[in-house]
Amino acid sequence: MTPSEIILRDQYSQADDPKKVLIAINRIIKEGHGVLLQKNNSVLFLIRLGEGDVELHLYTVDPPQSLASAIQYFIEKIKASDLKKVYFIKPKSGEQIVRMLKTYGVDIQKSDRKEYSYMAKV
Repeated sequence: MTPSEIILRDQYSQADDPKKVLIAINRIIKEGHGVLLQKNNSVLFLIRLGEGDVELHLYTVDPPQSLASAIQYFIEKIKASDLKKVYFIKPKSGEQIVRMLKTYGVDIQKSDRKEYSYMAKV
């Protein structure tokens, strides 16, 4: 699947109107402030917040095992980058993704920015 197809089919983007989400993502990427990473049928959208800081959004239609593989890939890519901190809001899927990240050694902390629920130092 293409990143656009994944975003359009992601169950949690449905509440936010997936077409509007896709338009916003495309605009941010064209402006040079965002990038998409894809593994399997999962996409991680990174939005630049400042020097070394990014906001993360995960879109997926993967079953749990494939999603776990994608999460590991995204963690490796982020660790290999020059990023310092990643931020994200409380996941609509609940805390499962936070628990999954912790099992892969990601030190999830309460965010130091009020508009985000969580952060992790890279």
